[in-house]
Amino acid sequence: MTTVPAAPKVSLEVPSEGRAFVRIAMTGHVTDVAGEKAATAALKTIDELAGRPFGLLFDLRGVKRFDEPAAGRMQRLEMDAASKGLEIVAHLVSQPEMVKQLDEELKQLEASDLVGNFTDESQARAFVTGTRTVH
Repeated sequence: MTTVPAAPKVSLEVPSEGRAFVRIAMTGHVTDVAGEKAATAALKTIDELAGRPFGLLFDLRGVKRFDEPAAGRMQRLEMDAASKGLEIVAHLVSQPEMVKQLDEELKQLEASDLVGNFTDESQARAFVTGTRTVH
């Protein structure tokens, strides 16, 4: 029996403090089709921001598998969003070892002020809103 992956959920969150952000939550097996749906919905939401500064929060805690084409779509989404006011990106994952590995790679690229990886939702939110810049 094949299970159908849940549709990605995209929402705009405007906290009382800090910058607004687009939250993209994905679960299960993220296929190219799911990646396309997420990117399309996210870009529509980003366009509604009309060039105001914002962040992206990818909630990937429920992802079991991420196909390579879907990952490419998410990278293109980040590049497209950069020209529309994107300032910061947070990845919320469930594997602490992944956070450690990705954070090391970001430090080497000197990009840890722009991209953060977290297992704790409150820390990810603080990073993406700019209410906490060090992680």
